[in-house]
Amino acid sequence: MNLRTLKTLNALGLATLAVCALFLACCASVTALAQPTITNGPRTQFAWAGKRVALSATVTGKAPFQFQWQLNGTNLIGSTNMMLAFPQVQLTNNGAYRLVATDSTASATSQVAQVMVRSWPQPTGPRIPELARLDTNMQSILLTYAIPGGSLAVVKDGRLVFTSGYGWADVENDEPFQPDSRCLIASLSKTITAAAVMKLVEDGKVSLDTGVFSLLNLQPPHYAGAVFDSRWTNITVRHLLSHTAGWNSSSARNPLGGTEFEPEFWPDWAAQDLGLSGPATPTDIVRWMLGKPLQADPGTHYAYSTFGFVVAGRVIEKITGEPYEMAVGQLLAEVGITRIQLGPDSRAERATGEVLHYLNPSATASIWGIGSWAEPKPFDFDLPYAYPVTLFDAGGGLIACAMDYARFVAAIDGLPTFPDVLSTNSVKTMAGGSLGWDSVTSVNPTTGIWNKYGAWLGCNSHSTKWLNGVIFVFVLNSCAVDASGNNWVDTDLYNLLTLSMASVSWPTNDLFAATLSYEAWRAKYFSTSELADPTVSGDDADPVGDGIPNLLAYASGLDPRVPNEPPKLVASVSVSNGVASLVVSFRRLLLTYELDYNLESSADFSTWSPVTGQVDEPSLNADGTVTTSVHAGSPADSSARFFRLRVSRK
Repeated sequence: MNLRTLKTLNALGLATLAVCALFLACCASVTALAQPTITNGPRTQFAWAGKRVALSATVTGKAPFQFQWQLNGTNLIGSTNMMLAFPQVQLTNNGAYRLVATDSTASATSQVAQVMVRSWPQPTGPRIPELARLDTNMQSILLTYAIPGGSLAVVKDGRLVFTSGYGWADVENDEPFQPDSRCLIASLSKTITAAAVMKLVEDGKVSLDTGVFSLLNLQPPHYAGAVFDSRWTNITVRHLLSHTAGWNSSSARNPLGGTEFEPEFWPDWAAQDLGLSGPATPTDIVRWMLGKPLQADPGTHYAYSTFGFVVAGRVIEKITGEPYEMAVGQLLAEVGITRIQLGPDSRAERATGEVLHYLNPSATASIWGIGSWAEPKPFDFDLPYAYPVTLFDAGGGLIACAMDYARFVAAIDGLPTFPDVLSTNSVKTMAGGSLGWDSVTSVNPTTGIWNKYGAWLGCNSHSTKWLNGVIFVFVLNSCAVDASGNNWVDTDLYNLLTLSMASVSWPTNDLFAATLSYEAWRAKYFSTSELADPTVSGDDADPVGDGIPNLLAYASGLDPRVPNEPPKLVASVSVSNGVASLVVSFRRLLLTYELDYNLESSADFSTWSPVTGQVDEPSLNADGTVTTSVHAGSPADSSARFFRLRVSRK
């Protein structure tokens, strides 16, 4: 055998191996096609008991298929269709579901979908009989659209006359939604940002016509494809707040080449283009965008832009020399608000009193623009936490409870019934230019209706300065599409609430004083120098010598600078269905997350045990505090028992 023959045989051998490899590859391809594949698997979801729930998946492969649904790993008898539907889901249907699809060759198992079924809990907060229809409105929307929870606050003529929580703040841990539960408010953050800018304008630190990028002095980036659009230099502060800076998220090209692009929701791409070693910051997002074109000349075209407010946040930081959260916090503190802050970037970082946010069953990737408007992320139950809210801080990243936000609106409404934090001129400038507002019917504070809406993957919020001195704010911890498929449900809820409030007899109570945070309460009653002196303003200090330390005065809704009678526990006997019960009552704030109130009993003043009996619905007092009544056992035991109330900060 010569060398040429050997080479020929080797070549033939290689060709044969190649044919065999091709045959095997084809066989593998046929096998892969034949094996069932489950896509768009069942989704984890929340549901109210008695409502319809459906689980489904898309299965591809070699038909026909056999289907079997499992609950907690056990086959469900008779559940052998590709869809599993519960016309009226029950609490017993709670659990982990998955679909097993089988054809003639193999089987595939879907991802696990948790179905969390809950019954409707009693609303939290004091009941106001004159406004009972508002409770009905909130319940109707939450039950209809599978929204776990929400809260509502209503102001009338500068008084907080109503605040209540509904449903669940944390479904997994059965934590009710409280009046002071904090929720991501999404674009309602923009109104706070606009007010903070207007305060800087009032103080002469910036003008609405100041050029933004000459102020920020950011250097254009040099990543591949970056080209600086000279029109950026024409953008003013006014353009940012009025959505006329030239960006258009509906027509801009995103990094994947498609239309729709909101840059703060593309953090991974920004970090990659800028060569960052860690996560992108809001300033990084702005720098990244300096390499991308505008869609219109500044000042010529309206296009709603969260990014514009992210830039405004950097303006606030540049002028004040402080982080955005701290800078707006100083403005809010002037109004008596200390609980509004930036939201966390994950469930694990949840703030005290913050709700969990839930992807609604009505949500789809196309509705939210996942992969176009926002960078691609897995469309699953964790999606509300997939995009860092700190990146859209000034445009949508704040958390607040409804009653704190209502207090803020009362301070920028131009009406004399509640002290404004802005001048009359600034209030009119905000309203007249829709700076931070979405719709304004008139700049006249008496007759104008000013609205702001907020929506994101796990929240829906709404703020309205309405007619007749009425302000209302609601926050929801899920965002659902309404029955028309064209709007978020906050529109339906707004319509229900305004219809109810058009013909009510308004109560005269005011809850504002009794809903201050402890920090805001101390700032109200003590000077700056006194706040630095714990012997005057500390928890245990008693500045007027009435025997009531500051923390207890706050807990009882008292003024620490005037002598007061010590708060008392009141014992009474209650009879229900012929059974007598000893009831111990005490005054407290309606707030849940500021303090712990622990009622304890003892037979010897030495060993104390918590009283864990039934707690009645609180009754509202004239000063905005509530009276809580706890069932403490049989009256026959009362002569040998002593009670005390321990109050501590959370």
